[in-house]
Amino acid sequence: MRTAPEPEFTFRGHQGDVGALHWNARADVFFSGDVRGTVFAWDVATRRPLRYWKAHAAGILGIETCTGLIVPVRKEADPDYNDAERALLEFEQSADGEELLITQGRDDSIKFWRMSDIVQGSGSSLVSPRPGSSSVVIDPQTGRVNSPWSSTAAGDDLTNIGMMHVNTLNFCRISLIQNSRSPADWIISTPGITESELLDVYNLSKQRYVRRSIGFSTKSKETGMAMAQRLFYQSNNPSLQLAVGYETGGVIIWNVEKGEISVRAKLHSEPVMCLHVDPKGEYLVTGSADSVIAKMSTRPIDADVTSKPNEPRWSKIVSIDTPGIADICIRFDGKIIATAGWDNRVRIWSAKSLTPLAILGAHHRSGVQCVAFAGNNASVQSPEESSVQGKRWLLSGSKDTRIQMWDIY
Repeated sequence: MRTAPEPEFTFRGHQGDVGALHWNARADVFFSGDVRGTVFAWDVATRRPLRYWKAHAAGILGIETCTGLIVPVRKEADPDYNDAERALLEFEQSADGEELLITQGRDDSIKFWRMSDIVQGSGSSLVSPRPGSSSVVIDPQTGRVNSPWSSTAAGDDLTNIGMMHVNTLNFCRISLIQNSRSPADWIISTPGITESELLDVYNLSKQRYVRRSIGFSTKSKETGMAMAQRLFYQSNNPSLQLAVGYETGGVIIWNVEKGEISVRAKLHSEPVMCLHVDPKGEYLVTGSADSVIAKMSTRPIDADVTSKPNEPRWSKIVSIDTPGIADICIRFDGKIIATAGWDNRVRIWSAKSLTPLAILGAHHRSGVQCVAFAGNNASVQSPEESSVQGKRWLLSGSKDTRIQMWDIY
């Protein structure tokens, strides 16, 4: 096992558990969300907050970004205003293809924000720090940032341009992807409105469902609630796939267009807490409340080899010392995996063999909730073009309210 690196920087500012992290496509800004519903936008080069604001009335579950989404403002006079599918997406201001931030809160809503509003129309809207200051501190009485910069980072007046209502009873994060056949289309998967066992896939651009109620209903008790999910495409396969981890410890890959099971496996003895799919869509990795991490093929075994056609071609399960993986992430180059542990530690694994490479020691004082590699949502997948200052950044967010930034080989 390699010598574990020290964190390059610690970001402070959140008052509550940090539960969501997301990099923008250029990897020069990242976003963090906490249990109080507050979102921070951070400038990576300066280590300073561009803005913070109360995005939701409850904790932040997920954060995504997209570019090119076009959604017009609809009025009551519009012919299809009462169309139930279109009414799910309510935009007060039009989305005209610019970069958007999407946040999911435990208040049963997804909100859309203009990136230009967040960064105030420039690459950096920050002023010089006050001498001797090095971190962000929030006044516990007012909830406002007393930062080493100025209150220009505050975002109390920030207004979302659109909203979508979802079910967050099962704390399942949303997943967002561009349509491989039509890049102008953005597709989102969310927990079902009526049942937490089911998932809905919705085309944001067309404002229409791609597929509703994917999964088994409550009455069947076959899978339990959907706990984690990921939309993806496989190489040489244009059909949209949805990987779902369930309360019973099983993982199912659904063909979204057909509404059918492609692959199915029981990987854990406890609920699946997180999953991630590799950039080529050939395998996925999962973490759970139990003491293992798992990896499996996203393709089914040949039908003539087994009587169970939905079995994965292969799977691998590795035991870990302590139970509880809250989040898992594969780096954009497909070489390494990071896991967020309940034991306050971030672990680095070989993506190929699931061999442990490093344990990023007890720099967090409480359970790690989320991890995110820079470059995972970059349009150009290369180390040079999806990193900042030649670094391969990894972020970890914790219940201790802090965010650590690591340079991982």
